[in-house]
Amino acid sequence: MLKFLFLILILIVTKGFIFCQSLLDELNSENNKIQDTVFTNATFKSTKIINGQSIETVGKNELNFIISHRFGNINSGVHQFYGLDQSFIRFGLEYGLNKKIDIGIGRSREQELVDGYIKIKLLSQAKGGYNMPLTITLYSSIAVKMQKWVNPEVNYKNIHRLFYVNELLIARKFSDKISLQLAPGFVHRNLTLTKQDKNLIPYIGLAGRYKISKRIALSSEYYWVYPEQTSFKIYNPFSVGIDIETGGHVFQLHFSNSRGMHEKMIPENLNNWQNGDFGFGFNIVRHFNLNRNNNLKY
Repeated sequence: MLKFLFLILILIVTKGFIFCQSLLDELNSENNKIQDTVFTNATFKSTKIINGQSIETVGKNELNFIISHRFGNINSGVHQFYGLDQSFIRFGLEYGLNKKIDIGIGRSREQELVDGYIKIKLLSQAKGGYNMPLTITLYSSIAVKMQKWVNPEVNYKNIHRLFYVNELLIARKFSDKISLQLAPGFVHRNLTLTKQDKNLIPYIGLAGRYKISKRIALSSEYYWVYPEQTSFKIYNPFSVGIDIETGGHVFQLHFSNSRGMHEKMIPENLNNWQNGDFGFGFNIVRHFNLNRNNNLKY
């Protein structure tokens, strides 16, 4: 009996040792995979492409201060200096809670819009130990229209001022020069202009970047809005521009038929490129690194 029990004990210890060794080998294999994984960076140079968001996040304890400026349409003529006499501006701040989560806030002159948002990077493009072909980021925003009501005698409610935006940003960096992004999303408006207007309007964004040199890149974005959602004629926003990086700054210069600097404006664009309804604009992105052991990025 003692020999039998001793034999069983040996078998249990041996099996336990083999299991532990197998678990250690598996853990070592996982660690090697993680160490061999190379994550793709700088798919886009900024957290914004032109008017819309990119899949990029700011970074842990890092801050972006964004000044966005839009002028009027070029076809407004010489008396308005081809749109440059008109001015619309947005100030924005975005902060990285960690490498994958950003929070942001902004205020636009257009409709006196105040917006806040969160971005969460769900997956990151990588190769090596782990292969992931895409970067996927979730973007969710709420905006408040602070502008005075057109008809103050109407019994409006504060909830009528709210707008919601949700997007799934899907991007891939195909090479050092070429990056593309797909952005299906929707805008929900608590109050519409007429009963014929839909509260929830879906759209799909498409954006691209072509890197010319280390510090200069071409960029473009287009939003296709699901048709027949509004009682008035709208045009799909289309923008082209150039990004210039100077260290701590990114300058984004562009032409667009949309003045909207928040996605809430996507289904409200009345400007048609074919009629010359487009204007000049720019974003200036100033980046700050707030980590204790690092100096500010210049």
